Amino acid sequence: LQKAQIVQLVRANDRQAITLAIGDGANDVSMIQAAHVGVGISGMEGVQASNAADYAIGQFSFLYRLLLVHGRWCYRRSALLICYSFYKNILLYLTQFYFLFFNDWSSQTLFDKWIFGLYNIFFTSIPILVVGVFDRDMIDTRYTARYPKLFEHGLKHMDFSQQIFVYWIANGIFHGILCTLVPVYALRGLSDGGRTYGLAAWGNCAVYTAVVFVVNLKLGIETESWTILHHIALWGSIGVWFLFLFLYITAFDFISPEITGLFDEVLSAGLIWLVLLLTVVACLIRDVVWKYWGYHGVPDKTRLLYRWVRL
Repeated sequence: LQKAQIVQLVRANDRQAITLAIGDGANDVSMIQAAHVGVGISGMEGVQASNAADYAIGQFSFLYRLLLVHGRWCYRRSALLICYSFYKNILLYLTQFYFLFFNDWSSQTLFDKWIFGLYNIFFTSIPILVVGVFDRDMIDTRYTARYPKLFEHGLKHMDFSQQIFVYWIANGIFHGILCTLVPVYALRGLSDGGRTYGLAAWGNCAVYTAVVFVVNLKLGIETESWTILHHIALWGSIGVWFLFLFLYITAFDFISPEITGLFDEVLSAGLIWLVLLLTVVACLIRDVVWKYWGYHGVPDKTRLLYRWVRL
């Protein structure tokens, strides 16, 4: 009980402090539960502390990597996961809002209901899961203990703050505008067959495909370390979208008859691919330049050390 009271005393007198409690016995349970983060060590005194803790380790020597390696990685991954999840959903759903200016504020939707509903299941979910688990900015973990400056990211909220969150929201709004306006205005002309492109071509093929490309490539820009899993997840998600679109239009066209034959008509046209390219470039060119400037223009201590290690 006295251990828990010490933790509560620290929290009461310093509202900005983040407390960590480490224990290995039943008498440490109250202390572990009183802290922001609890680490339990399972051993000779049982597993009561491990059962009550947020993290469980087998011996004290594992504490170094838990705090200085995995703790730092998880902070950066969690920050990206939260911001990116809001970003990709804001981008998609605001395209529906922007479309209201073209349909006289009616109830007409821009996307097919099945295509719209599978956005967070098949086309954008796997890449962020892979990044959230495997992404890391320092390949060699030996340097994390040698250079304490690396931990300024967490202390100074350099990866997650109100400003960074607002930046991601604003980026989603901006990309949503481009993903809607560029295809809609560019496809107002005639198709190769002499007919005008309709709503199915605008929404399901042009706008939605642009959204899938932009969202996944944006995550690729923010990814620090690339592995085979990253490539499979990112490019595979884009490939799954095209595979689904082909099967949905050809084999399951009875579900939505209005898109029958749309795959051959639209995606075989060079104008569609040109519009997609222009949309993706317009959305991501600023992010690429900003990322390049952060690495080579005015890099922080982490970037400088990362480049030195890679050399």
